[in-house]
Amino acid sequence: MTNLHPSAHKATYNNTNMNENEQTTYTALYPYQLAYAAGVSRKTMSKWIAAHREHLASLGYTADTRLLPPSAVRFLCQFYCITLTVRK
Repeated sequence: MTNLHPSAHKATYNNTNMNENEQTTYTALYPYQLAYAAGVSRKTMSKWIAAHREHLASLGYTADTRLLPPSAVRFLCQFYCITLTVRK
């Protein structure tokens, strides 16, 4: 995963496909960061976001928002099977 914005918010969600004790933490990302993680272009990520704009709006994303909220990142990762890796 690329560097995150200093004020990035974090949200933790239980993933039903994982062990009960494991949780996935999603952090707010810029669309270009999520595109990089998915291995697609920024243009493709913009199309994916546009295709789900109504649902993403219910998760706190607006057209003026530069940073995707953690709930929007979670939705896009699950819908498009994007695996985010964490650097230690």
